[in-house]
Amino acid sequence: IEDEGKTPPVRRKIRPGDIAILVTKNFQCDALREELSLRGIPSVSNDTRNIYETEECRDLERFIQAVCDHQFIPAALVSPLIGVSPRECEKLLADDAAWNEVLAEFASYAKIWDEEGFMRMFREFLSRRGILGRRVSLAGGVRAVTNISHLAECVHRVSMEKGLARQGVLQWLAET
Repeated sequence: IEDEGKTPPVRRKIRPGDIAILVTKNFQCDALREELSLRGIPSVSNDTRNIYETEECRDLERFIQAVCDHQFIPAALVSPLIGVSPRECEKLLADDAAWNEVLAEFASYAKIWDEEGFMRMFREFLSRRGILGRRVSLAGGVRAVTNISHLAECVHRVSMEKGLARQGVLQWLAET
């Protein structure tokens, strides 16, 4: 393109900031971002959806449920947040030693939360499982990581302001 802001005008390659695509529906934005991502084209959106209506929020709620009650661990494992395949989850459940390691991991998250707070526990979880690095490499990953970080800050803030323990945070999320 010609950069007319220069005298004399200079020809240059198109940059991401030169293009805007406007859509009226969230599903159109999601589809477009997915297609661009598949082609290796980075994109951002001005998404007006409520953070509590996102997939990341549902996944965070599943994770917190699993920390509170270990019967929910399989659902948390196969959620996009953790990303274990259903087949891999079945193998874990069938292997007593491996499943006991997973149970111990989630018990440690509960202990850290009880002793040091949600944010310390959540950072440990993100680090131990390599969540952010894995998610950012997937389609829509930058937005997902942004949502995860924002949700974690919201949960931390609410848990501190209202003095909520694990079950209280879970109830708050369900009501939000």
